[in-house]
Amino acid sequence: MNSELPDLEPSDPTGDLAARQAGQFSVVLLTLGILVPLLLLYLSTSTGRHLWLTLLNLVCVYSGLAVAALGWRRERRDLVKVGTTAMVVACVASLVTLSLLS
Repeated sequence: MNSELPDLEPSDPTGDLAARQAGQFSVVLLTLGILVPLLLLYLSTSTGRHLWLTLLNLVCVYSGLAVAALGWRRERRDLVKVGTTAMVVACVASLVTLSLLS
């Protein structure tokens, strides 16, 4: 007879829900981080204005995404923070600069 008893304590449903919501939130932010530079590139090429700034934004945001993905693969939170911060800063700085130039 097996002397080990199964775990009869129920798992914490609020912890599972919070982890799932955090995962969904990060997926939404990541999707926005990928789509916003492409939308800016489309708008910039269709109007023919400020293409250099949009391309710089695209390079900076996708470089930050690459650093964040590298951090996720290597399980290094500092790389993930640096990459996501670079993505956000590049996107916000580009949007502010575009609004000032227009």
